Amino acid sequence: MGKLIKLLILLAFVGGLLYAGSYAGARATLGKFLGSPPPEMGVRTARLAYDGIADLPSHPRGWEFRYSKVEVNGGRPAKVFVSLDGKVLGTVPRDLGSRIDAWRKAREPD
Repeated sequence: MGKLIKLLILLAFVGGLLYAGSYAGARATLGKFLGSPPPEMGVRTARLAYDGIADLPSHPRGWEFRYSKVEVNGGRPAKVFVSLDGKVLGTVPRDLGSRIDAWRKAREPD
């Protein structure tokens, strides 16, 4: 019985490390995607969509980051989807990346 409890504790610990590592990788990818300094994005919420991301065609598993009021999106909400291994899967609106690039270029000094 003691070995079973130790095994369960070890599995929970390893699962927690995998979860935290996946989240840290997704946040790093998101930081690269948004750039520095990022535009005003509002309140961020993150969700692990282990059952699949319904907004994407093949419903892959990944992280769903939602932003409440995105400056480059006219103050409307936006979503960024990142895979469990740290790749950007898609955005809502689809052209969010190009809008952020245009916003960044408009802010550059001449």
